[in-house]
Amino acid sequence: QQQQQHQQNQPSSSSSLLLGLTSACSSRPGTGQHKKKVIGAGVGVPLESLSDELQSQVRDLRTLVEELLWVVLLQKRSCPKPPAKSSTSASASASSTSAAKAAKAAAAQERQREVRAAKDGLLERLEHLLLGAVGPALRPLVRHLLAPGTRLARQVRVEFPRLAAHLGMRESEELEVHLPAWTEDDVQHHVDAVRACRDELLSSELTKLLVSCGGPTR
Repeated sequence: QQQQQHQQNQPSSSSSLLLGLTSACSSRPGTGQHKKKVIGAGVGVPLESLSDELQSQVRDLRTLVEELLWVVLLQKRSCPKPPAKSSTSASASASSTSAAKAAKAAAAQERQREVRAAKDGLLERLEHLLLGAVGPALRPLVRHLLAPGTRLARQVRVEFPRLAAHLGMRESEELEVHLPAWTEDDVQHHVDAVRACRDELLSSELTKLLVSCGGPTR
């Protein structure tokens, strides 16, 4: 009877031991779960706290990011702009007593609307192509390297709001950013990716087409 009672108590003891080990492992500092939480916390560090070599790499990376953003803005400026709406033809047709002149003015207005619609479509297509070309390289970096209050950040938000939203650029006047816990290998990887993206965009057929259209309009 004592042996049977001992066997009945064994599962309970094993369960208690397993529960204790599970609790101990989950509370130990340095477990995989704890490390994952710390890495994913995204606590930023100021640039000055990094080593001199890493600071230099990060500055090079920031320069490349800024260059790529300027290339994108210049390409968008190079796209032919839709003609401005004009009220002169409407007023002329309204004051004209000739039916022929009125019809001619109406036809001119219709052509202007068609041209405007075509150029609006061209601009939308260009924005889509640029987002696809630079988004993967810039999206993980811009919010860590480009302060929202800088001139370039404001220019992007004003001239290319779709890109600003895609890159997570927020409305703010802050002039400081904090970096994630990058290693030298991480930074070098981003440097290579952004440089390749910039060079590919500059040598693309799209760039050649926009340059042939006369370059930036402003």
